[in-house]
Amino acid sequence: MKKLFFILIAVLLLAFSQQACAQSEFPQEMWVQYVSSQGSEEFAECFFFSLPDDSTMAAIISPGGHMYYYRCVNREWKSEAQFSPVDGTWEIAFVRHDTTTPRSDGSFYPDELGFDLVNQKNGDYIAYHYNGEYMVECGWRKASEYQGHVILDEHQLSYYPDGTKVAEATFTLDDDLVTWIGDFDDLPGTPGTAQELVAITEASVADLFPGYTLRSHSSYYSGYDTDASYSKVENGCLYIKRVGFTAGEDDMYVMDTIPVPLSEALLKRLETEPFSELISTHGGSDLFLVEDALDLDRVPVPGLIVESDAQENALILLTRLDEITSQIHIVTLKDGIYSVDSSRPLPGNVYMDIFHSGEDEIGLEWNGQAQQAGFQRMADGTWQIEWVMNGGAPSFDYNVEFCGVAYEWSNQGTDGIYIGSLSAGMNNLLTIDLNQLPTSMDSLLSLIDSDGWAVVNNPDPADRLHLRVDPKRGAKSLGKFYNGTPVRVHETKGDWCRVTIGLDGHLEGWMMKEFLAFGAQMQDVDCVFPQLCLKEEHQDALAYADQDMDGNGYRLNGTVWIAGVVDDELYVILTTRGETGYMPQEWFWEGNG
Repeated sequence: MKKLFFILIAVLLLAFSQQACAQSEFPQEMWVQYVSSQGSEEFAECFFFSLPDDSTMAAIISPGGHMYYYRCVNREWKSEAQFSPVDGTWEIAFVRHDTTTPRSDGSFYPDELGFDLVNQKNGDYIAYHYNGEYMVECGWRKASEYQGHVILDEHQLSYYPDGTKVAEATFTLDDDLVTWIGDFDDLPGTPGTAQELVAITEASVADLFPGYTLRSHSSYYSGYDTDASYSKVENGCLYIKRVGFTAGEDDMYVMDTIPVPLSEALLKRLETEPFSELISTHGGSDLFLVEDALDLDRVPVPGLIVESDAQENALILLTRLDEITSQIHIVTLKDGIYSVDSSRPLPGNVYMDIFHSGEDEIGLEWNGQAQQAGFQRMADGTWQIEWVMNGGAPSFDYNVEFCGVAYEWSNQGTDGIYIGSLSAGMNNLLTIDLNQLPTSMDSLLSLIDSDGWAVVNNPDPADRLHLRVDPKRGAKSLGKFYNGTPVRVHETKGDWCRVTIGLDGHLEGWMMKEFLAFGAQMQDVDCVFPQLCLKEEHQDALAYADQDMDGNGYRLNGTVWIAGVVDDELYVILTTRGETGYMPQEWFWEGNG
């Protein structure tokens, strides 16, 4: 029976060596898996390969460019890989490798276990060959970018112009870059693109910061973006730099975390034990991998530290006080002195979700992840609740912004937000009672106080309302604001209200009362913020506190709203964290779609 099975496979291999395969010739088990994954019986091309370990591999591609690998071991077909190397514009053909046709460098494939995926329209291709474990990319041609062929031989990438067997450029790649199972569009078509990718590999950036040691390095988007972390220990403190690189860009994102004072015990262990077994610096997991790591004389916190997260503005600690009680501690540094702000007692089964939390964010989950909440550092330095997911019966989720609570949240403006202040006991991380979070819309709305709030409400939505430095027409304007802009009202003087926009104190002035809506009327005002986005070259642009845009710029971390304008030159930015600033209008565009 076994002999008969291999005879049938040999017959199939002969049949599949032709340019196209008939549906009836596919092994039924594999065909069912393909149709289930693809949702269609259509395919563009296929090949079968008999591998040295007596298994059989099938490579099949759909008309839309989806590649599927299947392997048959002990008569059982299993899916091995699925990815999309090309799109539906390709006129696809498979060309099996052989041992007699020379490659661009004059070398020959050692066997026939590979193929070129070819676009018959223009000669573009991706070459794949079996490396002993699976099919890997080993070359390509992108005629629109480079008149030549590219060969990838393990870690060596070489570029051969048409008509020559001599490489004009050769690069040594790290492990991240040779694991491309990628989109054809992302493959480096030219030596220049390859050089940009190599410039942000682990070896290239290892010594970028003198005195610091590279601790982690990870690439994504086919190697075009990289995250890295560096550290040093100095004067008993741990210093961490987290850096983001983008291929082809000179600027990099650099963030220094708060210095973390280490215990004498940990400093002693670092002399003899591997750093990576004691400390994790990349930011996606617990900072301390061992107990007794923090210098408690400089940072006195009660209980056992069970989780730690070093951020730019604070060290976040979760401690267990006993079996039923936990506590969050926000550690900050000013003038060389550490200060600790602690939460009220929290449930003993609370954990931090460090992996999904970004900078200036804290994620908490408790009761076995049935309940979750996120907190964010606002523009005024306070830590306020951002979102709640209550998986109980009934479930009840909501979002919180600096200006109110979102019931049908949209990142495009204030529509769907109940404008007002949420009770501090249900808003601030240091005072919140997680066991008393609202479980219905009625209970949530009862905690919102709209007194002292208003929104801009021009009769003509095309008009905009001045924020002036003095309560009189003609006074200097800090910007003209669109309907839906939330403002905090501090006092009323005749026809004017003194207001602030955001939480950072940059925008405080006077607005005419008649063009503001108060109380329940705020919910009837349609927000008309322009729906624009930053151009690609300005994605990491800084905002400025004044219209001259001098002094130091700063990053905006919340969701960005365009709340106002200054003439035809600047936009006034407001974020969901209460940050404000000015940016040139020329940095923005309508986007694609």
